[in-house]
Amino acid sequence: MRARDLCEHLDLAIMPKNIESTRRKLKRLVGLGGLVGPEPGLFAQHCTARATPRPGLPDPSRRLNRAGALPTGITG
Repeated sequence: MRARDLCEHLDLAIMPKNIESTRRKLKRLVGLGGLVGPEPGLFAQHCTARATPRPGLPDPSRRLNRAGALPTGITG
């Protein structure tokens, strides 16, 4: 996604100051590792497949259903 596209999606006026401000924020997110910049002016979400959950986070395969029990087929 480009900064101009994001401005349109956020209903910001398509003005140079808004586009440059958004681009600056997107570049900051690239620096923090939240986004990737595959080519100049283009930004995307960082996407990696994880075989194991990150430490400290709940295992998504062990989510409880609405009744507060593990889904069928999962033992715990």
